[in-house]
Amino acid sequence: MESLQIPKRLMQTLRRRAEELGVTPEELLIELMVDAVDPGERPQAYIDAAREMLEQAKKELGSGDLRQASEKIWGAAALAVKAHAYARERRRLASHAELWQHKSMIAEELGSGLTMRGTQLTRCTSTSMRDGRMSDPSSGP
Repeated sequence: MESLQIPKRLMQTLRRRAEELGVTPEELLIELMVDAVDPGERPQAYIDAAREMLEQAKKELGSGDLRQASEKIWGAAALAVKAHAYARERRRLASHAELWQHKSMIAEELGSGLTMRGTQLTRCTSTSMRDGRMSDPSSGP
């Protein structure tokens, strides 16, 4: 991933809007930019972004930043579901409810409760760490 410098006031607006939508600022920016991509290339744009988020998550894990790593993993999973929805139905998932509905459809098609449990665990971990209810397990009791 590349870094980008954004003026403080615009960054505050970005963070506020992302919080309203229940996403990270990175997810919001990715979504805005994917909308600018040619429709035929959108699924691949989502997948490329998901892969980069997973690479970043590996780096965050390596440095011990479990909170950031979990947010990147959650973001990558969400982008993969969005790629599937767009590739399959040309449908842009615009809310968490739509994301979870589509994820459930994928899990049902795969016939595996594992997909659903893994997604729930990722969501719970990400939320708990973001909200400060879960600490880094390597930091001790």
